[in-house]
Amino acid sequence: MTASNHLSSNTDLRRQERFSRGRCIATGTALFAGLILSPIHGHAAQWTTSEAPVPVLDWKPCIDPLQAGYDCATAKVPLDYQNPRGTAIELDVIRHRATDPAHRIGSLFWHPGGPGARGTLALPLTLQTNLLFPELLRQRFDIIAWDTRGVGTTTSSGAVHCFDTPEQEAAFLESFPQGIPLGPAERRAYFQGYRELGARCRARNGDLLDHVSTTETVLDLDLLRQAVGDAQLNYQGNSFGTFVGDVYANMFPDRVRALVLMGNMNAAALAKLGAGPPFLNTQLRQGADKTSAKTLNAFFRLCARVGQERCAFAAESVATTKSKWKTLLKRVRHQPITGPAGETYTYGMLVNSALAGLYHASGWRDNAQLLQDLWDKSGQPPSPPAVPQPYAESPISIVQSQQDAIRCLDSPNPRNPAAYEALADLGYARSGDLGRYWVYQDLQCAAWPAKGRNLYTGPWNRPTANPILLVNTTHDPATSHENAVIMSRKLARARLLTIEGYGHSMGGVPSACADGYIARYFVKGTLPPQGAVCRQDRAPFEN
Repeated sequence: MTASNHLSSNTDLRRQERFSRGRCIATGTALFAGLILSPIHGHAAQWTTSEAPVPVLDWKPCIDPLQAGYDCATAKVPLDYQNPRGTAIELDVIRHRATDPAHRIGSLFWHPGGPGARGTLALPLTLQTNLLFPELLRQRFDIIAWDTRGVGTTTSSGAVHCFDTPEQEAAFLESFPQGIPLGPAERRAYFQGYRELGARCRARNGDLLDHVSTTETVLDLDLLRQAVGDAQLNYQGNSFGTFVGDVYANMFPDRVRALVLMGNMNAAALAKLGAGPPFLNTQLRQGADKTSAKTLNAFFRLCARVGQERCAFAAESVATTKSKWKTLLKRVRHQPITGPAGETYTYGMLVNSALAGLYHASGWRDNAQLLQDLWDKSGQPPSPPAVPQPYAESPISIVQSQQDAIRCLDSPNPRNPAAYEALADLGYARSGDLGRYWVYQDLQCAAWPAKGRNLYTGPWNRPTANPILLVNTTHDPATSHENAVIMSRKLARARLLTIEGYGHSMGGVPSACADGYIARYFVKGTLPPQGAVCRQDRAPFEN
């Protein structure tokens, strides 16, 4: 869920939240029946890659300095799989070759999440960090990532582009409230802004906008599997990438060799509205609000325990630390606060930044310091606005319009903007201020001009050729451990590995124990014992 990805530093996360997304990744719901954006339900039998030409991957050394040492290629795939030999689009693909080619097993495909994260940039940056893919996997597999349909640069015919440049999109998004609109005027501006964004995207992208769903991405993935010559799929999906894995496993269950799904979405809740009212937005259906509130409470609990020496925001007790946070929220709603770099923090930006700071446990000390800096400045007259800085995009930032194009096709949300006000109240009742935040991450879908067709919406229990391994932390601020438990029961053959720890599983939570289990599973097919639990290598506030 959200987003941009969360593999970047906390600074990149906050900048990307403000400029290129205005929100994190997740899913949502709606309170009133109203008008619902619903997919046309499809079944696996309707989907096949048998009539589509298999792409030819002409691997060559990558040109971009950020991809030095990797191989790049483009894959031609059908725009519309109902017309598989019609118009084709191109997907950018990247490969890290197995370092022990004599013992190579095959290819391991990776989806970094988002939706909208660029796999072709995320892979080299991630392998540098050693957060994912233990050394044994790097030796035995070619690790392959790709920019999914709808995602990529201006040179890719398969990418959604609603502006001429990222700078233009960032400026457009800055022109209306982001994150959490407060009051009727801000809500109208927020909705109207996203209505205009949708209209721009439709005008510039035409039919492509109707063909960037995860169902079609799964068909692309199956063609890529065939293109590298693997009889069955090896795959790791992080965060939103777990939904891609869930869909693949149930559309093509006989083609599964090894799937690791890390930081799990609830596939059934994402794909459907579910039973009768209240009709929740995607994010509330996923429980993103509850798991982020749970993680924030853990942040305050551990902060108070270690004290101000290691957590600058700590107060005398857990209760007083939480009270300090509530007071800070009240102060910023009354008057925006000037941040340490001269930026202006509104209520929405404060909630946004606090949440982004929870994604990596290694950044919890920085998150606490930011909150303390804002606390010290709260109540003071705002400083003059900082001098605008040139737009700077993180190499793995998510383009918001590309993310919207995928999410708004995949998951139904209320079409009536008035429903979100009631949902925001429900989210607040469930999860405090973070509940409001997650509701408004789906409002852009209310006016989205495209609809998914023949989307895969279940069943989720088709027996796979080999079992699937799910991995999740107990305190993930976006994709809950509860979702992993749900999917471990829904999927026909799945085993859950729990990491007792903190942070979003999308970006990798360092655990040598978990790495060992994942490596053995991919190489030998060996599952962890039932109920296996690993620990995070380093707890928050230790570094």
